[in-house]
Amino acid sequence: MSEQYQSPQTYDIFLSVANADQQRAQPVINALRVHGLDIFVDDGTAALSDNLAANTLNNSRLMVPYYSRHFLDHERCQAALMQAFLAGHRAGNPQKHVAAINPDNPASEHITPVEVADARYVVPTPSFIGGVQALIKKLEQTDTLIGGEVPTLPLPSWIGREVPSTTQSATRYTQLWGIHNVLEDAKYSYSAGQDAPGGIVAVLGPSGAGKTDLVATYGHLFGAQYPGGVYWTGFEDETCHADVYNQYIDQLRRMRETIDAPHESVPDNRLLGRIATYLSAQGPSLWVIDNVPGVDAQMLDQLVVAEARLHTILTSRVTKLRSMLPYVAIGAVE
Repeated sequence: MSEQYQSPQTYDIFLSVANADQQRAQPVINALRVHGLDIFVDDGTAALSDNLAANTLNNSRLMVPYYSRHFLDHERCQAALMQAFLAGHRAGNPQKHVAAINPDNPASEHITPVEVADARYVVPTPSFIGGVQALIKKLEQTDTLIGGEVPTLPLPSWIGREVPSTTQSATRYTQLWGIHNVLEDAKYSYSAGQDAPGGIVAVLGPSGAGKTDLVATYGHLFGAQYPGGVYWTGFEDETCHADVYNQYIDQLRRMRETIDAPHESVPDNRLLGRIATYLSAQGPSLWVIDNVPGVDAQMLDQLVVAEARLHTILTSRVTKLRSMLPYVAIGAVE
């Protein structure tokens, strides 16, 4: 099943298969080839460097994940999916270069991100005729190579702190998709033409688990989604409720000065809402509140605001936030 990379050959399909699915995916591969499609199979049997795999994917029109339950656990597979997904994302259509095969149909809870899970799956049958026709139809709608989209993505404006370092791994991809899914889910509850409220998600885990790194990685990879910028606030340590509020108001005042938002006098309890409205008008933006200490629901309402086109991520090691917000967990939380 291994393939030899031939530059500058282009492919109709880059098929990504987890190591454990090599034999299981063979009937699908055979069916695709019988129908004359040029496919590159990345199933772990060929020793491809990261650069070679990325270049091969860039020279393909469609990335097809063989999305079994094993697929989510492979960094190689998730990296390819992320690359193809973000290429379409930058072009305004995350599904443009991705069409998933779900061999575990009808079970689909293992499939992520939400845009892929929301699509109609290409389901293998013994002959896979219907699946091939679905992929051919998708290819007819995809006239550019994955690498033909915007090749490099500049970081969005990053305000409030210097850009943190970032890392990626198989586990990190799962967590990144989790953040993305929560922030994007609101869109699927609103009809076309309506502005959905920005999503809010908490990233929870013990001290040192890499919560800040994860959120920074998300901001890097999904920067095209936030042309309005990334706005970083947060706390240094555990404090009482009064100190939390006062620290946050001080940060909001500094943020208002930094982004040159309207400076008319407003009460403290309306300052966040005024800034959120201003940022939403500039374009989709990401608001980060790092290291949130223990707060109750009333205090939480003073830290976040639901505003169209403003998405919010909180990081915290406090367990009780799980009952207040959708969350992504990193290890055990207190």
